[in-house]
Amino acid sequence: MNATKYALVVGRNIDGEVKEPLSTGNCFLNEGDDYYTLKLMMFPGHSYYVVKNRNSQDRYTIYSKRFRDGVKVRFQSPVGSGKLNPELPTHMEVYFPVFQTQMFMCLYPEAV
Repeated sequence: MNATKYALVVGRNIDGEVKEPLSTGNCFLNEGDDYYTLKLMMFPGHSYYVVKNRNSQDRYTIYSKRFRDGVKVRFQSPVGSGKLNPELPTHMEVYFPVFQTQMFMCLYPEAV
């Protein structure tokens, strides 16, 4: 299965750019999926799932559990959120309340 890889960093949004980025993990978009799999370096054995909210163009929910219900994929246990910010067109803002810090997922894939 082919996957596209996107960098996940912490940093600061200053004038529409992520300044002082520090790598914290990666997001992967597997071929055929409509959600991202997020991997944090500090929790290497666990995956999180970034799912676009229904009826929203710019909001996402991050879940800690994924399961299959027949052929349909379902998600449980929301642990964070994501938001597309028009003032930061290169990244999605990612927030886990437990960390109390802003992360950014690059919207341009890395060469793998």
